Amino acid sequence: PQAREAMDRFKMQAASEVGVNLTNGYNGHLTSREAGSVGGQMVKKMCPERTKKFERISRISAGYVQHVEYKNQAFLGDEIRGTTWVAAYGRVASLRKCRFERVSDGKVIFESETQWVLVDLNRGRPMALTDEMKKLYVEGA
Repeated sequence: PQAREAMDRFKMQAASEVGVNLTNGYNGHLTSREAGSVGGQMVKKMCPERTKKFERISRISAGYVQHVEYKNQAFLGDEIRGTTWVAAYGRVASLRKCRFERVSDGKVIFESETQWVLVDLNRGRPMALTDEMKKLYVEGA
């Protein structure tokens, strides 16, 4: 019950932030665009990686391309499991993937991919990923 109330407050806050008039209970009057903007705002708040920057000494990783694919609906009270991993490395970039799925039936709610680039703060230019950096994200290393 407390989790449901918290999620309802979260949803109302997200609706307010994007200017959608959400009511308690059924909201069948919403357009798909309005409903999607509320859900999208909730995802942005739950997945801050899309704008988060991870600072390192004289270097920073910045997300510069993101793709999010919504696959199924999530419902109030659903238990959702999130997984994230580094799927690939290039010379100066890495690809991080995320998957959020409903625990009860394993259905994927949404997946995302973010291309990250390592930037040298002193020069303001991309810099090569070192093998040491890559090892931090490889399973079993």
